[in-house]
Order: sequence, then structure tokens, then C-alpha cells
Amino acid sequence: MHKVLAQQLPHEQIQDVFSGIFVLLSKVIPEYFAALSPQPTTEFGRARVLREASFISNALLRLHRIDAKNMTLYDSMRARLVQWGEEPLA
Repeated sequence: MHKVLAQQLPHEQIQDVFSGIFVLLSKVIPEYFAALSPQPTTEFGRARVLREASFISNALLRLHRIDAKNMTLYDSMRARLVQWGEEPLA
């Protein structure tokens, strides 16, 4: 999507689009995990959730000329793990 939009839109509009996507992902993915039953209870499960959030965040941070300050997915997932009653791994 980024490649297509980068050819068609000015940088400011692309930034607006992706800022909205980052905010949405940082909200919706943690809410989705909150609705799961059962929640991850093992150290491995919690670490896996954070690895996945980190992978998605890092992939989006690598988009060319996109400021990802609104991408708070990893932090949101860490906070969700605390709500699940477990201190997340680093």
C-alpha cells in the first residue's frame, strides 16, 4: 500500500494515512488480544505476544519517509500484559 500511495500522493497525505493506521493498529490489536480467552499465561506465551508486536512495529517503522511516532503497538501490548496480571518480559 505504501508503494502505491507514494507514487500517487504528496508526502503529507501519505503521512496522514499512515498516522491513522498506526493509531488504529495500536488500539485494535491490544483490544483483540484482550477479548481472547484464555489469555497467555506462560512466560513463553507472553514473550511471543511481545515479539509479534515488536515485529509488526519494526516493519512499519521501516517505511520510507514515514514518521511512526503514533505507532505505540509494542507499548500497548506491554500494558495489556500488565492488565492480564503478569509483568511482561523486556
